Formats: sequence, structure tokens, C-alpha cells
Amino acid sequence: MKRIFAAIIALMLSVAVSAQIDIVTVPKFVEAVDLTVLSCEGDQQTGQVVLTLSATPRNYMLSINIAGGWEGNAYGPDGRVYKMRRFKPGGSLAVSNVPHGVPCIFKYAMEGVPAVLHAFASITLPYHVSGGNYDFLVHSGNNGPMQLRNVPIAWKPRVSKTYIRLPFEVQDDFVVTPVSCFGDKSTGLVTMEITVLSRMGGESKLDLGATSYNNKAYDRQGNVYEISRAKAAAKTAPSNTPLKYTFTCQFTPGEPTINVMVFEFSFSNNQNDFSCHNGKADIGNIEIHNMPIEWQ
Repeated sequence: MKRIFAAIIALMLSVAVSAQIDIVTVPKFVEAVDLTVLSCEGDQQTGQVVLTLSATPRNYMLSINIAGGWEGNAYGPDGRVYKMRRFKPGGSLAVSNVPHGVPCIFKYAMEGVPAVLHAFASITLPYHVSGGNYDFLVHSGNNGPMQLRNVPIAWKPRVSKTYIRLPFEVQDDFVVTPVSCFGDKSTGLVTMEITVLSRMGGESKLDLGATSYNNKAYDRQGNVYEISRAKAAAKTAPSNTPLKYTFTCQFTPGEPTINVMVFEFSFSNNQNDFSCHNGKADIGNIEIHNMPIEWQ
């Protein structure tokens, strides 16, 4: 019953969001595709915003490509431009041969959006639709892109001082948890424990922070410290099984907080293909912000 109620609420919210948005495109696109804005959600702490669209063929089996291979743009009321890229966690960006009446989901990522921005004045997206009686391409240099006007942003509230920043491709797949952060006042040596849990199904091999020269800690004054991992071998674990990693770095004794920690990661999974963002969705950086140090 709770799941049914949650699904009804989510549907009502998506309908409410779409009702506020003016979608401007050519009549031929509207004839071929039913486009719905499902959500536009932002994280106040990271400045990351994700726009989610649903595109449903109306009459024929279609191949639908919205901003795949091109960049879209989002515009604030002050004229500031935010670049958008399309991404799809755990798979290819191509969406082809979609049966009519069956929705397909597109997600778009934006960085550096201030939490004071309540809505985008306009979002422009190039697109390509083919199949049935339709075969048309609209992008820069060939007519104009579609526009989504007055797109409100639903900001997630700040939950804690310490927060994690993950690449868009793995946000639904990884749970990163800082376990502890202890410092030795006499030496300035800080030891951190972090767990990473995969929710992708099957076994995942995760190499977190294996190369020390790509792992950094920053204090509030902008000083940079190198982070080393205790053991450099990649670890493998089944789904929903946390992997624990231990890191050390020299830090200013008595400094209460590590402003930002950056860890390089790479991973593979025996049930998924992650070549979805420049062929490199399976590598990237994990950031931990405002990590308090317990000095002993």
C-alpha cells in the first residue's frame, strides 16, 4: 500500500511539474512524440541538477535521440548559461526502435547551479527522431532545438555539514560512507576509514584511491596534502556488501576539518556495461566535503 501511495504521489508531482512548463518545438515532433518533464532536481550542497524527461512514440516504432552527442543549454533568468550533458547510468546512450506507447527516459546533468535559482527560464535541447513516417533532425546549424520554458528546480534540503559528491553516472549505484577520521596531535598523521557499498547487483570490483598522487586533501586555507591508501589492491564484493578502505595523510595538527578529500576510483561489474559517458563512466572522482577530524 505504501508503494502504491508513493507511486501516486510521484505521478501527481510529475504532472504538476509538466503543467508549469511550456514545451516549444515543431508540430512534427509533437505529432510523433509525447514529451513529459518528469522532474528537475537539484542538490543544494553539490550544485548538481538532474533533469529527467520521458519521451513516448505516439504512432510508430521510433528511434529517439534528444541531446545525445550534442550539448543542451539551460538558461537562468539573468542570462547565465549552464551546459547540459545527457547521461544514462549503467548503459548506452542510444535509444532506438522504441515501440509506440512505450516511454523511454532521458536524464541530463548540470553542474555549478546556485541553490538560489528557483527555475530555469529556458532549456534548449537538440533532437533526432526517425522511423515510421518521421525522419527529421534538429540541432545547431539545422533549424532550432526544442525549448522547455519556465522549468522549476526542486532542491533537496541540506542534510548535514559533511556530504559526498559523486559523478552522476554512479549516484544511484554507490553508497559512500565516511566511518571515522582520527588525527595524531604529535605527528599530524590523520587516518580515515571509508566504506563503499554497491547496489548494482552481482559482484563489483572497486579500486578506490589506489594511486596516491591522484588523491588529495585540502584544508580551509587551500593547502593541499597527499592521501595514501593502506593497501593498494582492488577489492571485490557482492551487491549490498560494504567494502572498507583505510587512508592516511599528513595534515596540520589541530585543524578541525578537512575541507575536501578527493579520491580517484575505477570499477567493473559482472552484470553491467558502464561505457556511457565518453567511454569512461567506470572511472572518476569521489569527493568528501567538510570531514571533521577527531584529534587524539
